[in-house]
Order: sequence, then C-alpha cells, then structure tokens
Amino acid sequence: MHRGGNADDRVLTAYTPYAGLTAQNLKSKEVPEVHVPVLKESINLSLRGVVGFADVIRRLIATLDAEFACVTGAQSEVLAQWRDHFQAANQTKKTLYMLPSLASGREKMVRRLIVKIGLPRPVHVSLLEPYLLSQYLIT
Repeated sequence: MHRGGNADDRVLTAYTPYAGLTAQNLKSKEVPEVHVPVLKESINLSLRGVVGFADVIRRLIATLDAEFACVTGAQSEVLAQWRDHFQAANQTKKTLYMLPSLASGREKMVRRLIVKIGLPRPVHVSLLEPYLLSQYLIT
C-alpha cells in the first residue's frame, strides 16, 4: 500500500482531526473504527473500520449527486444522457414514454428510466417529472 503500509507524518496529521469526530458529526450510528497510527509502524485496519468508511464514502457520493442535480448544468446532462441512450445516432425523432396514470406508477417508471440512462436513482421524482414532461420525453 501507500508508503509500504507504514504510518508517516501525513497519516499522523490526518488522524488528529479524525480522532475528534463523533457519530453525530458523521451523521452515523458510530465512527468507523480506526487504530491509532504509530509513526513508521504498520497501519492496522479492521473490517469494521473499512465497512464504516465505505458507508461514509457512499453517503458523500449520494450527497454530492444530490447537489449536482440542483445545478444548472444537470438538466442538460440528463437530456444528453437520455438522448445518448434512447435515441439512435442517425435518428432525429425522440422516443416518448407514456407514464401510468397512478402517481406511484409514474414515480416507479421515471426512476427506472433515469437509472436506465446511467444516472443515480432519483429521490425526488416530483422535481424531475416536470422537466421530462417539458422536454417531451415523457407524457
């Protein structure tokens, strides 16, 4: 691993603020387990710590995805990915999807279509559905 798996000054510097974190800081049930690093000694990992750290990273990615969805360029990205997936390169006609009449069915279908184009599963379909309707991608 990095630096031969031994703790250096950078590891010790990074550990200092981590040691003061609480589960509340991380919005988690617990702080991922990390053994105190000792300079020039092997860094010890635990499965519990790795799993906990992976959960923190997963939540960071989900948060960043949600923030990205709020920026101006996100709409054009959804449109571009939709066209790449559902429209052939030489085809100019858009594929139009008819949504079910029940709200639960509409939400399920919009989620499925968004995931199908390679984007994360949307949490708030009610914010996305009007955009897809305005672009005549769904009806």
